[in-house]
Amino acid sequence: MKFKLFGSNKKVSKSEDSVRDRETMSINEAESIIDLISSALQDNRYGHLLPISLLGNYNIYDIDTALKLRVAREFLAAFNGSISLEEFENLVENVYGSALLNIYPRLVSDNKLDELSALQPGTREYFRKEMEIELNAHNENGFKDDKFSSLETIASFSAFCKEISGDDPLYWQKVYTRLGLRYTEKSPQANYLY
Repeated sequence: MKFKLFGSNKKVSKSEDSVRDRETMSINEAESIIDLISSALQDNRYGHLLPISLLGNYNIYDIDTALKLRVAREFLAAFNGSISLEEFENLVENVYGSALLNIYPRLVSDNKLDELSALQPGTREYFRKEMEIELNAHNENGFKDDKFSSLETIASFSAFCKEISGDDPLYWQKVYTRLGLRYTEKSPQANYLY
């Protein structure tokens, strides 16, 4: 069981089908997305900014779904005693709850970062360009987009998982329904950890 969002160096491969089909997401794909984001966050070529190409064909909404599937899985781990409820609450509050808001504002188009890398670091021109990129990143990424701002918070989703209870045989089906994902025979079944 993984307890950290950050720190993975795992290479991720995605099939074309998984990239195109956002109707559903497997636990394995969710974990692959989290591994991809973890690797992207370790890329410090541009300081705290991240080239959007590091996400591959995934987007911020895929990351949100992957994080919520991880939370659903971690709740089952707490419910089944693999981790304590206190550890679960700590993960929700201090890792998963802020992850999306830590990632999203840092994503910048590769073209903008290419412009920055053409400049000499530490110069006034470099600093001005970096500030310009940071200020425009919010607008460029649609940070004030209604869809993004209306996403359910991780804390609210965590409360929903607790409300379902880990002993509900329809746990995963309810999780998938809440996330707007199609529930298939390849989706997690019953209340197993996966």
